[in-house]
Amino acid sequence: AVMIHAAYAGRMDYVKMLMTAADQHIQDQDGKPVVYTEDQLKLLIEAAGQATDVNFIESLWQRLLLDTSGSSSSKDQTHRPTSSAYQTVIRALVQCDQWAQALDLVVQFENAYGDAWKGPGRDFTAVSVYHGLRFFPLALVEEGKVAALFEAVKARKDAGQPVTTTLMNIICRAIARLGNTEAAGTVLQSYGVWGIAHDADSYNAIMECCKINAKVVGAESLLSYMTSKGIKPNAATWNLLISTAIAAGDRGAVVSAIERTMAANCKVQVAVVKRAKELAHDEPPSRPALRLALNRVIEQQNLQDELRMPVNVNYHQRQQQYQLGQARESSSGVGEFRRQTKDVWRPGMQQPEEQPEQQQVKQPPVQQPQQPSEDEHSGSDEQPQMSGLRSQLRDAFKPGR
Repeated sequence: AVMIHAAYAGRMDYVKMLMTAADQHIQDQDGKPVVYTEDQLKLLIEAAGQATDVNFIESLWQRLLLDTSGSSSSKDQTHRPTSSAYQTVIRALVQCDQWAQALDLVVQFENAYGDAWKGPGRDFTAVSVYHGLRFFPLALVEEGKVAALFEAVKARKDAGQPVTTTLMNIICRAIARLGNTEAAGTVLQSYGVWGIAHDADSYNAIMECCKINAKVVGAESLLSYMTSKGIKPNAATWNLLISTAIAAGDRGAVVSAIERTMAANCKVQVAVVKRAKELAHDEPPSRPALRLALNRVIEQQNLQDELRMPVNVNYHQRQQQYQLGQARESSSGVGEFRRQTKDVWRPGMQQPEEQPEQQQVKQPPVQQPQQPSEDEHSGSDEQPQMSGLRSQLRDAFKPGR
């Protein structure tokens, strides 16, 4: 419980100290090693990534691999980290600009969940740059970072290490998001030179360039070309086609793209539907083709509730908060600890001084009424003392005290 709150506050020095102390204590007692849950270790890895502590990230990842090998963390009983664990550690390394280590883990991730995995639990979307690994190209917002990543990929090739389609897709999409269509096309052509096959995400990156530049004809031509090469468009392809038509303000192209998407049994993304609804506001009432198409999408995909949510909801932040809550509740007494230390663990704050506990004023026991004596009527000081006690009790039990 202490480590989780310390990590949440960015105090990685406390986390390291407590992990070492726990392991040493168990070793002195000749007990079994401490085994952390995957959710707890993922939270610590995320905190280490925000603190740019590369060595601690690698140490926590090795700890996660060790703890996962002893007990299955997935339903397929393969004793391997989940796809979420791979994504967490890759994201942490990307935050630290550790390109070589991140690329190594991407290849391991592909071997565990991509085409190379022949066992149960294969998940193609988990290793896609438009789904599970979308954070990687989105983090490359500067040309310098894209160039550094390309040099790391080139170094892998020169060293005889595998360079996969996913690695090239990361570079291709990062360049496409910068709006450089010519450079993205050059990277796409280099796949064949390096002996790498294209997939749908490779062409999706070029289509993203078409969306940024609002080139509907280019997107349509690219879709026809990739189909002629035997590559089946995926859900990201169709949504990019719709987004390109929206960017161009072509309602007819939007309607056509929506109908083709539904014919391919692919789901239209909620954000795309919202942007299309904005375009449909200016549609003439006599020709409500776009409104009708959107109504069919909303009805068939049951998007009524999702459309009420804001467009810019950060999924990663929601997931991180959920994991934090799960990790907190997994330890006993953590609720009381959270209340006691909610201010202590804030960065830059000192521990508040201990406040004396407020003692509850107890009412005196009710005594049986007695006959007043002569002293009680003779003006003695007993009556003022009772009045003072009544006033204290009355003030102590006022509402809000």
